[in-house]
Amino acid sequence: MADKPISILVVDDDPDILAVIQAGLSNNFEVSACVGVSPALELLKQRSFDVVLLDVEMPDVRGTVLAKEVRERFPDVGLIMFTAHNKPNMVNEAENVGADAYIAKPFCLNEMAREIREVYASKH
Repeated sequence: MADKPISILVVDDDPDILAVIQAGLSNNFEVSACVGVSPALELLKQRSFDVVLLDVEMPDVRGTVLAKEVRERFPDVGLIMFTAHNKPNMVNEAENVGADAYIAKPFCLNEMAREIREVYASKH
């Protein structure tokens, strides 16, 4: 029997970015995607994930709000944040809400996959 694939939830406000990530990672992971924080919170209430990847800058609610909630409610879930704004204060903000890793856009999908595996391994 094969091992269960790592399940990830990707959250971004840009459907095109979500489509790229989902297509690029779906061969190696079980990938679900949500446009925005509110739908992601609803999905997190319905099922569990091994790793959550989320954008910092979103128009409805900052990704750090979701990150803080994920960390409080699901402490064993890996949490990776990504953003186009690779500034030291963004990295600090991500660390302050409990992110396990931080990836700057543009990102390489192979690098993202490696980071997912590392964060997952650190939690399990």
